Order: sequence, then structure tokens, then C-alpha cells
Amino acid sequence: MGVTPGIGEKMTFSMWYNFIKVGVSYLEVNSLDTINGRGVYRVVYQVRSTGMFDKIFKVRDFFESWIDVREYFSYGFAKSVHEGKYRKEYSVRFNYDKMVAVAGEDTMAIDGYLSDPVSVFYYVRALNLEEGKEFFVKSFDNNKIRQYKIVVIGVKRLVMPYGEEGCFVLAPFHVDGSPFKYGGHAVIYVSIKRKIPVVLETRFKFGTVKMKLEKYQEGE
Repeated sequence: MGVTPGIGEKMTFSMWYNFIKVGVSYLEVNSLDTINGRGVYRVVYQVRSTGMFDKIFKVRDFFESWIDVREYFSYGFAKSVHEGKYRKEYSVRFNYDKMVAVAGEDTMAIDGYLSDPVSVFYYVRALNLEEGKEFFVKSFDNNKIRQYKIVVIGVKRLVMPYGEEGCFVLAPFHVDGSPFKYGGHAVIYVSIKRKIPVVLETRFKFGTVKMKLEKYQEGE
């Protein structure tokens, strides 16, 4: 059974590289808006480096997504990425009446509803997760559509800072068989009760990057 987020729902994560804490991130349902007569959640995701890592490699990332409140597809996505010397500004809007994605001066044909890197978490929350099930989702970013297969590979109990949490264990894969960036392998732990991401772990050849839920604030 799916879980409906409330306005003001906020998740606070710690960010880790191997055993070193390198930052914090926040995922929040900021407001309820309207696009083409349909209700949409405006969701904001922010990432920032902290501590000594902030002096070495400063990160200030900001993402926005407009997500349909009934079917959880994306109406648009924007990001401002500041990572060290790297800078990236990008935004896209999806027109499902004309079946096009519009990003700046670029207009691209699409063939159905799409997710984006933020809205996909809310799409998964609406699914009826069970061990062994597989789901497919198309995500759009940087003028490209990637199709993912998400497999519920197990169930596990985790001890978190706020208590013990029963979780579904999800593994995402590119449908075309191509590897993730830098050859990473991802695993996502989603709480059974609230359907929120509790741990996101990506293992690379050079180490492990992990997000851990530290605090959860319910919405209204």
C-alpha cells in the first residue's frame, strides 16, 4: 500500500564517504501548487558539505521537482549543482498534452509520463512493495531518458539514530545493462511503515558513499 506525503514533510540525512561524515542533505515537501488544473507537490532537495570536507571540496546542490499528487509523475525538474569547481544549471518542463519535454531552447519528444531524480522517490512510495517484485520507471535528466528496473531484493531491520526500522531492500538497475556512473552499485533501504528512504548506499571502486536518515518530520 502506498503512503501519501504531507505538506511540510522533511527528511534530514547525513552524508558519508566510507567512515567519514562529509555533509548533510534535506528532502522536503515544500508546498502544494497547481499545474494545468492538477495538484502538484513542490519538493526541494538540498545537499551541502560540512566539516573539513567543506574546506577541501565544497558542495552546494539544490534540486526542485513538481510532482503530480495522484500519480507521482514529474511535471518539471530544476537543479543548481555546485561541487568543487564544477557548476551546472538545468531545468526542464514536461508538457504531456503535446508529449514534449522543454529544456531551455531544446524541445524533445516523449512517449509517456516521466520521473526525475527527485520524483522517483515519491513514485516508489506509491508502489505496493513486496519481496521479489520488480518495477520499471523512466527518469529524465540532462535531456536524456533512462529506464530503470527496481527490484525488491529482500527485507531487513536496521538500527537507526531514532530507533529500529524494518525496511524493504531495493536494488536499481539500468534496463539497457549499462553501469551506473563510476561503475557504482546502489542499494536503497525503504521503511516498511512510512515508505521513506532510510539508507541509500552506492559502492564504487574507490569507496562507498552513503546517506543515512537522521531525522524525520511528518507533514500535514
